[in-house]
Order: sequence, then C-alpha cells, then structure tokens
Amino acid sequence: MSSEDLFESRMLLAPVNAQYTEYDALNQLSYARLLDARSKGLPWRSAAREILNLDVEADPDAAERCWRSHYKRALWSISEEGLAAAASACAQGWFAPPDPST
Repeated sequence: MSSEDLFESRMLLAPVNAQYTEYDALNQLSYARLLDARSKGLPWRSAAREILNLDVEADPDAAERCWRSHYKRALWSISEEGLAAAASACAQGWFAPPDPST
C-alpha cells in the first residue's frame, strides 16, 4: 500500500515525536511537495487533495488535521532538530544502501 493510499483510507496524522521515523523516511517526497506547494501559495485543500490524495469534501475537518500534521512535520524535518534526527537515524544504519548482490 502506498503512502497516498494510507492518507486516503485513514487520514493518518504525521508523527509528533522528536525521532526521525520510518514513516518520515517513507514520506519525505510528500513533505517536500507540501513545502513546495505552500511556498507557491497553493491552498491547503488543493495540497491535501493533490499531494495527500485526501477526499477533502467528504470530511473537511479530518482532511485539514491530516494536512496540517504533515505540513508541520515537513517543517520539522527541515529544522535543525529534524535534520539532526535524520542524520542520527542515518548514522545508526537506517538508510543503508541496498545490497546489490540480492
């Protein structure tokens, strides 16, 4: 199941802890797209629909909570704290390149 399917089916909220998680790693592209959309002035509803694949009309409050949590996490991921957490996760071997022999 792709990240977009998860957003759409469950309107998941992004993590709020200070650790870089597997969820963060899987959603870096979405975080980057959310930041880009915001910098270009795209309304949250459009970003939620286009990037997170949410049905904004079906449940606008849940869609906004989902969008807002991911936008805040995107901001965190490029903050000093978020970048340090990602670097720490990388140093612990989270992001080892795939083994070409397999």
